[in-house]
Amino acid sequence: IFKRDGQDIYLEKQISYPTAVLGGTVDVLTLDGSVTLKIRPGTQSGTTVRLRGHGIVYPNTSRKGDEYVVYKVHIP
Repeated sequence: IFKRDGQDIYLEKQISYPTAVLGGTVDVLTLDGSVTLKIRPGTQSGTTVRLRGHGIVYPNTSRKGDEYVVYKVHIP
């Protein structure tokens, strides 16, 4: 599900066309569980959202990388 780039992880999330146009909410998987994100009205396919601190832990520290969610609009 996830793609890794260093300590950051990437996730592609498919959203429906009405949700992209009108806005709404969507549940997204993270390494720590699930998070609910708000989608703004008029969201384009390829829009990226950063979730700070939801990535992979850096070695020998308590600091974490980020998770990036890339929205893909499903057009019927």
